[in-house]
Amino acid sequence: MTSPIARLAVLCHCLGCIAVADGPARTPAAILAEYDAVKVPTPDRSRAGDAAAINAYREEAARASARKAGLALELSRVAPDNPRVPDMLIERWVQTMMSPATAGATVAEIDGTLKHFKDPARRKVARQMKAIATVVSHPDDPKAALPEVDRFLSDYPKDPLGANLLNGFALSIKDPDLKRTLLKRLAAEFPDSPLAESAATALAALDLVGKPLDLDFVDAVGKKPVSLKSLKGRVVVLDFWATWCGPCVASMPALKALNEKYKDEGLSVLGVNMDEGDEGREKMAAFVARNGLPWPQHHDGKGWESPLVERLGVRAIPALVVIDRAGNVAELDAHDRLAEVLPRYLHAPSPAR
Repeated sequence: MTSPIARLAVLCHCLGCIAVADGPARTPAAILAEYDAVKVPTPDRSRAGDAAAINAYREEAARASARKAGLALELSRVAPDNPRVPDMLIERWVQTMMSPATAGATVAEIDGTLKHFKDPARRKVARQMKAIATVVSHPDDPKAALPEVDRFLSDYPKDPLGANLLNGFALSIKDPDLKRTLLKRLAAEFPDSPLAESAATALAALDLVGKPLDLDFVDAVGKKPVSLKSLKGRVVVLDFWATWCGPCVASMPALKALNEKYKDEGLSVLGVNMDEGDEGREKMAAFVARNGLPWPQHHDGKGWESPLVERLGVRAIPALVVIDRAGNVAELDAHDRLAEVLPRYLHAPSPAR
């Protein structure tokens, strides 16, 4: 599965459509009629491995969701006490809170409309969304979001939404020290949450950074043995993916381009496919052949229960783990900045053999 943040973020590239147009105010009935008429499409599961179809679906879904978001804001201005406003605004904020370009405005919007949230459960959800938007609005200084996160955790102690908030915060940041602090809080403050176990796994994975990783397997497609030890001296990228993962499929062309650009400079890509069972192996092999993926594929058929997935603390895909030329884990998840970090590792001197 993709992370909650990643799943929500795919809808945000069309946020320019969300603004409410100036003009005479419409009646609540007219706004609601249009809102109910806008249908967000559902993905076609039969085309899960088709990158073009996935991108087309995402664009159509983004347009429809953006229109509904604009209508929600329009209704909140025309009839703020309408009983449907809270649910419509929550659906709107699912989109706007996940984009750094709109997260700050979302915080202000939530502050300005919370007084209309009479139902405590919906008010709590809005408060959690405000905390998430605060995190997203500080991509370069995540510590600045801690006070708002702490306020939510203080006002709603032991609430499962607090565990989700800490988990999402930890997933979204790269600072290993802050990530470790958040994961420890998650495990300590929510010991009975299913997320506590995954936090412990992620903490163990953080300790792997800077240490060697042993990995030996037989390529599930080419049937040849693969060993990280034999690749020492090269920069290795482990691509955790699945054919059912839309963002994974959509990102493959970019990974292929990076592989082609840097393979002669010392880059090796290894796929770690997470489709389950023998049927999953067949789907993976067909996808690899259809899309011309030139690198070996690890496939044990165990999906999220794979020992390799658990050892490296992979909690959402796509995930890209970088192994440096010395054979040590360098990056636990570089999927959104691989093009940025690769040159640094490729230009590092090769270790003595």
